[in-house]
Amino acid sequence: MNTQRSPVRSLSRRRAATKPRASITPLPPRSDAWWDIDDEILAALAGGAKSPEELGAALGVSEHAVCSLVSMLAQQGRVRIRLVEVAR
Repeated sequence: MNTQRSPVRSLSRRRAATKPRASITPLPPRSDAWWDIDDEILAALAGGAKSPEELGAALGVSEHAVCSLVSMLAQQGRVRIRLVEVAR
């Protein structure tokens, strides 16, 4: 029984081991526009619950953009989505 490894297999492992690792990039600074829009949404909601349409009008973005942003905030546990309705 032949116990030697295939040269191709060992070569690919060697190459993988010598590749430089991707550096981990730090989080963007708090002055980033995405952080700003999150803060604006949270500030708008501080006065009470609002519809995506109301938030969009207040922030100058589309209702669809607000839905996407609010969804990400909900995944982070920063807001709670409490009402969903059928599209007409």
